[in-house]
Amino acid sequence: MCLIFFIIVYPQLAFGKVCFQPCPRMCKSPQCQCPTHKGFRRDKKGDCVRCD
Repeated sequence: MCLIFFIIVYPQLAFGKVCFQPCPRMCKSPQCQCPTHKGFRRDKKGDCVRCD
């Protein structure tokens, strides 16, 4: 159960993806939801970034 949650919340850590391009949307607060769109996800710092 914890592993599934980890993969959903932090897929870039689970699969070793590189996340660097900032999201153009205004979703800067870690508390707000960052819907997955065009490869963008939250990184471990809480920033919405593109993962390749």
